[in-house]
Amino acid sequence: MSSKVSNFFRWSKNILTYNGWGILCWRILQRSLKAIGRLEVVTFFERDLTQPLNDLIFREKVNFSITALSDVPTLVRLMNERQKIRLDDTKIEFNKLVLSRFERGSLCFSGKINSEIIHYNWVSFNSEESLGGRFVHLNPDEAFCLDAFTVREWRGKGVYPAAQAWMLRTLQEKGIGKAYTLIDADNSSSRKPHTRQGWKPIGTVLCFTPTGASRGFIWRLKGNLSRFLEKRNPAAGE
Repeated sequence: MSSKVSNFFRWSKNILTYNGWGILCWRILQRSLKAIGRLEVVTFFERDLTQPLNDLIFREKVNFSITALSDVPTLVRLMNERQKIRLDDTKIEFNKLVLSRFERGSLCFSGKINSEIIHYNWVSFNSEESLGGRFVHLNPDEAFCLDAFTVREWRGKGVYPAAQAWMLRTLQEKGIGKAYTLIDADNSSSRKPHTRQGWKPIGTVLCFTPTGASRGFIWRLKGNLSRFLEKRNPAAGE
């Protein structure tokens, strides 16, 4: 019990620090509904990589690179840590997920200090589940940015914006014309660096996924997001 209480206060403090009281109240509402389902308001973003990128000077000694298979154990540990901080009790086999992503050609961009990963950001070039059991369909020159995480000791020090700038530059050099991602509409700490890097919002949806359901109910609030919310998963041959 004490561990759960401690995690809750740590979670609340983190939200207050980066997002404020209003967002904390929204997150508490989400948690209060967890017994019956998952409530989300999500905004999709687009970055046109045919346009110039913003250069970012980062003075810390962080080495950015594409993560190797040898780093799988560290990635699994960090992904578990991310889930605990978010107080997300969804059962996920992270080791299986990481290996599956590598097998499908996804890339994991990471930042390291003395060989220790302090930040990661997954990017997919295939069909991926986007929200509520729906799927995004990508063209050959497109990428979909997945989960990202920075360890607690390095938050607020500019690691995420610097890592994203390097990631976008690398994708551009690989011939990717457009990158997409989604961000919880209440996650202002994540929206800010995306805005500075030239990401543009293209639509927002409300999603409620009942507990145990494989697919949620989605209401479009803004924008046309049909290609990001397809019911068919082409990767599974559906």
